[in-house]
Amino acid sequence: MTEAVRVKHVDSVRDGPSATELRSRSGAPWWVSIGTFASATALCLWLGYYVMFNSFGEWDDEGYLLITLKAFTHHGGLYTHVYSTFGPFYFEVFSTIFTWWPVTLDNGRVVTLVVVLLASLGFGVAIQMFTLNLLAGVATQMGTFVLLILSFVDESMHPMMLAWLLLAIALIALALVARGRRTVGCIVLGATVAALVLTVVNVGTFAAIALLFTGLALGPSVRETRILAVAAAALFVASPFLLMVVAGGHSSQLWAIKYSLIVGISAAGVVVTTLDERHHGLVHISDAYRFILAGLLLGAVVVGIAFLSGTRPIDLVHGVFIDPAHFSNAFTIRLSVSPWVDVWGAVCLAGALLNRRYRRYNATAGLVDTCVHMAAGSLILYCAITQGQANPPFVVSFTVALPLLFFAAIPPVGASDSERIARVAAASLAVLEGLLAYPVAGAQVKWCSLLSVPAGMLCLHDGVRQLRPALAAARYHYRRITAALLASVLLFGGLAWLVWVFVGNVSLETSSYRANTPVTLLGSDMIRLPAGQARTLESLSQAIRTNCSTFVAVPALDSLYFWTDENPPANWFNVWFYTLDRPLQKQIVHNLEGRAASRFCVVDNPYWASFWAQGHVLPQLPLARLAERFRRENGPPMLFDGYQLFVSHGTNL
Repeated sequence: MTEAVRVKHVDSVRDGPSATELRSRSGAPWWVSIGTFASATALCLWLGYYVMFNSFGEWDDEGYLLITLKAFTHHGGLYTHVYSTFGPFYFEVFSTIFTWWPVTLDNGRVVTLVVVLLASLGFGVAIQMFTLNLLAGVATQMGTFVLLILSFVDESMHPMMLAWLLLAIALIALALVARGRRTVGCIVLGATVAALVLTVVNVGTFAAIALLFTGLALGPSVRETRILAVAAAALFVASPFLLMVVAGGHSSQLWAIKYSLIVGISAAGVVVTTLDERHHGLVHISDAYRFILAGLLLGAVVVGIAFLSGTRPIDLVHGVFIDPAHFSNAFTIRLSVSPWVDVWGAVCLAGALLNRRYRRYNATAGLVDTCVHMAAGSLILYCAITQGQANPPFVVSFTVALPLLFFAAIPPVGASDSERIARVAAASLAVLEGLLAYPVAGAQVKWCSLLSVPAGMLCLHDGVRQLRPALAAARYHYRRITAALLASVLLFGGLAWLVWVFVGNVSLETSSYRANTPVTLLGSDMIRLPAGQARTLESLSQAIRTNCSTFVAVPALDSLYFWTDENPPANWFNVWFYTLDRPLQKQIVHNLEGRAASRFCVVDNPYWASFWAQGHVLPQLPLARLAERFRRENGPPMLFDGYQLFVSHGTNL
């Protein structure tokens, strides 16, 4: 009890270590850290090149994102003339690049690779700042890079790449807070959350809720604040269920209930760890002011640029908030959740309660607590990184890691007030971003695992750092030997496994790249594809250039516009016809009818049309009716291995 009082007194006097202490505790000169991170980045670039230019996803999110970005870059008018459900910050950032660099598939993939490299480097630097351990930082960098690059293999230019870079910056901001630099950390954190909301609204909303909970749970101990803290904790835990209710009609479906429950249980574990009278007053009112003002300032700048570029205010509200909320009504891929995962969550929540009781009566970390931290951190890392591999050991292994994340919110013995704040915020972010697999459980499943990597590394490092004093305090010799052996196995075995995963991915992607065929498609010289797929896409593109002056694809296959060097019939274009509203579809049809009917074509792919429709009948809006009538009157089509090209016979549209 005396030690606990002494630690609290030191925290109140000095909120973070001095610069001299940072240098002595980090164990590596600055030039060694820079060289090591640079070497790790070069290795990641090696893997990333082979991954990024080695495939093409025929659902063609890549083409849709590039065509909308190109339209915004040339014409502006986001949401008013250019359709998207992503925020203006994404378009404003990348339009500055593509105003002087051509919009092509090659260039889009280069940009994606650079952003992913920066994001993974940011995560690594943040953990190095948190732990003052270079090896932990580099391991985090490489682990997050593997997850990121494999998730973007067929999702080039997806706005989530920018979201992950922003989250890496947010983690660096929290590391600055942990090191006692609250002013800079809170300003950067506030601006980052605003940018997240205006990039991918659900990611930003989850981050805002997590940080709202952190701020109120650790705020001043007054009656009004305590009430708000309880309300924020309730919102934090209830967020998964509210998401299912607000965003779609899946709240009564078993998979959605189980998914909500495991994330809610994980959030409850963080709440149990955090809501403690000993933590009141850690967050100052000045921290909140800096956070809010920075967010409002950046948000005002981004929204102002959107208005100046031709976006109407009502369209901004629809594009950023209303349309994304209805996305799950248009398309859903269900998450496969194991039947026992909620039982596992309940066990972990009970563990959080026991751990809280243990810490209340023990000022120092015992040997058992140290070993539990190491085991939990290792399991979190294993589940997170294997989620990115082809055959993870669990159906959805990130749901195994989520309920353990409360360990990351537990500060190590002797932690400063600022580090306690940063730990809770990092764990809260990792839990709520585990909701990203709703409503589409594709690449999003890997994204749910990503923040678990730095959180797991914090847990593992805490256990290792506490091991030496715990061994010295152990009464029995056999306990010291057993714990030392366990630590050695976890550290060296885990490092060897991470290297094996990285080398295995390099070997697999290199072999696949060399076996594939370079394509002769415009703007795609760096891409290699399987011979059959390359031949199909090249033949289809050549046929379109020969027979068509403009075309519509069902569903939208927008990469064809780049490969044929043709423009879409309107700037306002999309992936699914039923996301367009009727007046704008009438405008597109009117534009098409004003052109030469003899050079108009329709490209169809029944398989992908069925995939997107999910058994629903496509609403008979004007553009869909036009395409259907044209196919009926201008058959039979030219066939290209699943693709159908309908060429005009000279009939009117």
